[in-house]
Amino acid sequence: MKKTIPILAFASLSLFTNAQLSESFEPVAGQSISIKQLLEQQNWQFPDFDINPEGVTPINGLQSIGSVSPGYDNKQLSGVVTPYLSFSNNEELSFSYKLHRALMSGCRRWFLINLVDQNDVVTLIDSVEINGNQVSSVTYTLNINGYPGIYAIYANVRGEGCNAKLAIDDVYFSGTLAGVGGKPNLKNEATTGLNTPKLPEASVNVYPNPVPDNLQVSVLANQAGEAQFEVFAADGSRLLSHSHTLYSGANQITLNTDKLPAGHYVLTIRTAEGVSNKRFVKIG
Repeated sequence: MKKTIPILAFASLSLFTNAQLSESFEPVAGQSISIKQLLEQQNWQFPDFDINPEGVTPINGLQSIGSVSPGYDNKQLSGVVTPYLSFSNNEELSFSYKLHRALMSGCRRWFLINLVDQNDVVTLIDSVEINGNQVSSVTYTLNINGYPGIYAIYANVRGEGCNAKLAIDDVYFSGTLAGVGGKPNLKNEATTGLNTPKLPEASVNVYPNPVPDNLQVSVLANQAGEAQFEVFAADGSRLLSHSHTLYSGANQITLNTDKLPAGHYVLTIRTAEGVSNKRFVKIG
């Protein structure tokens, strides 16, 4: 069942510092400029995105925002960037998306979810491969745990081959507007770290799951170096944090979880090669 999200015009949200972010990209009555222009005045950014680009039908209502360029590559800055937002330890992000036509053989589309702080430093928190046949809308939802502070959310759309466009609609964030001006600079990838990858799914494994006491973590690393292992509760609070030296090749790490109460947790592993988030359940 598709999640129902209350939609509010963002122009009105700027009047209330404690309002949640909810944007449907619909026209605003009484405005002589487009919703895109109105949002850009409120520090949104839409690199290579526009309202109802050619060939794209709206996901909901009269309008969606979507990619303009027919070409894609694996380093481009295309996407949607929110204004600065206030994060607690546990927030929710969601939006709807779809392709305007199915991908041909050999083509790919994916998007990265990044948090961008006020120093333009980007933290990659999720990477999603888009189904090549995703021509009807689907709702993406992410629980963002353990990042209290002020960030802009950057949904960066990338691809390889062909010219299928991606549309996005109904952006929702459970936190609030930060009440600070300005917007991140996305031009300098060396500074912002936009190429920081997500670790391949197969390179990290946790077991047993559910776990009674000691959680075993296997990491296949391409290079030696320090790694940070952090355990977050469902409410976003960080309960465990350990550094471990990884060697090139297979690594086996034991995390003592016997003092954790029964419940659901997220293990975040940060290495020089990227980030991995693994969910596990503690029993007993």
